[in-house]
Amino acid sequence: MKLNGQWQCGHERNYDRMVEVPGLVDDPKNSSPGTVWLKRKVQRPAEMQEATLVLKGARFAPAIYIDGRRQSVKGGGMAPTRHHLDLKGTGKEFIIEIALQSLEAMNQTDASRIPDADSWRSNLSSCCWDDVEIFFHGPCRIERLYTYTATDGAILARIATGGSGSGAALHFILHDSQGSEVLRHEVPCNIGEQAEIELPGSKGLQEWSPENPVCFELTAKLHSSGRCSDTDQVTVARRRFEV
Repeated sequence: MKLNGQWQCGHERNYDRMVEVPGLVDDPKNSSPGTVWLKRKVQRPAEMQEATLVLKGARFAPAIYIDGRRQSVKGGGMAPTRHHLDLKGTGKEFIIEIALQSLEAMNQTDASRIPDADSWRSNLSSCCWDDVEIFFHGPCRIERLYTYTATDGAILARIATGGSGSGAALHFILHDSQGSEVLRHEVPCNIGEQAEIELPGSKGLQEWSPENPVCFELTAKLHSSGRCSDTDQVTVARRRFEV
């Protein structure tokens, strides 16, 4: 669920205006005059008590607050950051706040700190410059999912999970560009570990080429105790590039 759009905004938690997210909120030629705060209400699905907030670009060093309580803080912000949220105790609606440090307040060792030599060509202000998304899920979640093509032509999925749960299993479904199912695979997994799983039958799938850029859509569902806890999707092209 994308949270792009209108957010309340202000410095040092003094909300005094509405801004568009993603987008600039201060003069890009200068460091923001203090911490930039963004706030909005979000509706929570009744059965979901946990979520992951993905900030695809939120400079600098974003901290996340739910109903006034800080739940996550990450360094950086030039690259995507993921924030696990505990929504237990929240109502049908909850307030989410994003606090962004000013460039001047950043840790000198933070990789996202803009060097002085680059200040003439960079946005120096704090803002969410890319999409803000929230994914609601159960007690266990998919942290990361991507695929690659092995030397023998098989498609392998690498998937990392987090949270807690028992009797966990991963369900993979691959669809072609017309939405038809081309393969299905199920395998048990251990929550909190990274797994590398070959998709049976993938060697026979059509290969991607510039002349015929065929792609597939892989859906991964994480089940725990017989219930689906989280879902993720990636686009797959069966092709290996190497030197």
